[in-house]
Amino acid sequence: MSSTRKLGTIVRCSLLLVVGFLANVAFAVTLGTAHYVRAGATGAGSGTDWTNAYPSLPASLVRGDTYYVAAGSYGDLTLKDSGTTVTTILHPTTASHGTDTGWNDAYAGQAVWTSITFNQSDYVIDGATGGGPGSWGTGFGFKVQMPTSSGQSHAIGYGGSGTMSNITLRHIDIQGRGRAYTGGDTDLIYLLSPYSNFTISYSYLHDTDRTMMLTWPSSGTGMTIEYSYFARNGVAEHREAWSLGPDSNVIVRYNIFEDIFGTGVLAAVNNTGTASNWQVYGNVMYWTGNYTDGIINTGLIVMGCAPPSFCNQASGWQFYNNDIVNLVGGSFTAALELEGTTTNVVCEDNIWYKNNTSSGPGPTGCGQATTADYNWFYGNSQNSTRGSHDVVGTANPFVNWQGGDWHLTTEIPGLIMAAPDIADALGNGLGTDGIWDRGAYQGTSVSATKPAPPQALTASVQ
Repeated sequence: MSSTRKLGTIVRCSLLLVVGFLANVAFAVTLGTAHYVRAGATGAGSGTDWTNAYPSLPASLVRGDTYYVAAGSYGDLTLKDSGTTVTTILHPTTASHGTDTGWNDAYAGQAVWTSITFNQSDYVIDGATGGGPGSWGTGFGFKVQMPTSSGQSHAIGYGGSGTMSNITLRHIDIQGRGRAYTGGDTDLIYLLSPYSNFTISYSYLHDTDRTMMLTWPSSGTGMTIEYSYFARNGVAEHREAWSLGPDSNVIVRYNIFEDIFGTGVLAAVNNTGTASNWQVYGNVMYWTGNYTDGIINTGLIVMGCAPPSFCNQASGWQFYNNDIVNLVGGSFTAALELEGTTTNVVCEDNIWYKNNTSSGPGPTGCGQATTADYNWFYGNSQNSTRGSHDVVGTANPFVNWQGGDWHLTTEIPGLIMAAPDIADALGNGLGTDGIWDRGAYQGTSVSATKPAPPQALTASVQ
């Protein structure tokens, strides 16, 4: 595909992404009346300030209002308020906590739930701090910690009927029972019903025996996963970072996927249909080497087609500027294993280092992509190229990938991308030399050349 044709494709996709971004901004803004929640509060319990805070979130929340939740343990949370105005549950910080009346800086500590269940749509859950570059697994204002005992199948889920719409999870540490747990399959986020506009941002999903995310038996549209850290899932088949089906209008950007085992990192192995309009860019997908059990993966991104009743197709995909590193062992092939029909699947500007690519449709990582070019390979079991601009390197390209520095030792010029992929996770775009690098991070410097995207957006509350 020529750069002109590619630009046209990306511009069309970008319009969708801009609309999605503006929608997410709208969900993030806090409006309405402010209420205050503090574990152990013994005041009037009216929620009007920190002295008279609610000891826990009320059973019914006022639609469109903002609820500040301070440090403490709050058990299970079920959100079931009728109405469609977005309601925000927000963590206070020392700098931004609504009223000063009764405030104590200790209230800015972490608030913890054992589960969150949505029975209705239109909520923002925002921990305000933690996550993303520089604090991938630390500093979270909110946490959902599954209890060690069995009986609970998910940390965050949807228990309502119909389509679940307009949910944003931001700055949340979501922890399972550990990858070796054997008391029954559990998933960190389980969406049983269809969804529309679901966002996971600046969060940490980790240490679970099965998937970090499961959208089944229904699929959805408008999933955004960004600036988040997925680490350490279970060891048996079908334990992926995201187990899905024909989910469409998907953005997966600026994330780290570490030690993900199962069928694949992202695996569409449920239901049958067409997964359309995917943007997967700026991600790191790698194995640390710390775990050697259960590496039975069959692909990096899998669109399953066996049996035929579970056969998905990929249409309108962009997979670019990702780092795929050290995915070896077992039957894993670091490749796009798109077993169904593929239409307009573009795989460009990625770095493939030290992976097993010896089987599957490859032998390069782009698998059944309809367009594959501008990729960089070194140390893989096979480094066969497909595009005229593909390059086989001569050394490890990273400053210190084992230590978390994914910058390049030397710039590797690639195909300059159009919006939305105009900067990396740190906000670095084209350098002064005009070079757009292959891989997830631009340039050899760790400093950002422009601000990173906004995190918690707030407005005045009445």
